[in-house]
Amino acid sequence: LLTWLRFGQSWETALYCLYGSVLIILGGIDLEHQKIPNILIYPAIGLGLIMIPILHINNIWMMLAGGRLGFGVLFFGAVFALGAMGMGDVKLVLFCGFVLGFPEIVLALFLAFVSGGLLAGILLVMKKIGKKDTIAFGPFLGLAGFVTLLYGSQILSWWLGRVSG
Repeated sequence: LLTWLRFGQSWETALYCLYGSVLIILGGIDLEHQKIPNILIYPAIGLGLIMIPILHINNIWMMLAGGRLGFGVLFFGAVFALGAMGMGDVKLVLFCGFVLGFPEIVLALFLAFVSGGLLAGILLVMKKIGKKDTIAFGPFLGLAGFVTLLYGSQILSWWLGRVSG
């Protein structure tokens, strides 16, 4: 419904509903099993990559840059902060980056880290989890990716307007 309200009746709406469904499904699986299955994420990445020249012919390099930036940030976290991030999250953010592009992927990462950090902090204070416990990051990436897909350009315009005065 949100996708249709945002983009109206078009074939892009159908594609964005598919993107949103992928994000919801993968976020739910990660929440329950703390795993993002390759059998779902690899076709999603392929779809995102294939659709770049179809949807964004004038911004191909910005869309690819979004994928590279998201991948690089989380890959760095997965490799150098052992245990902080899984490779499934790295693949999920690659998909998000191809769908969102640059600079929207920066907003999605910001929203995912802030929301994940806030929830982790609340759970720590409530003693529902310990300092060594992990929480799935995929649901936060999925939600942030979907919000950014729907309203990212408006959020960025608002933010830049506030920062620049």
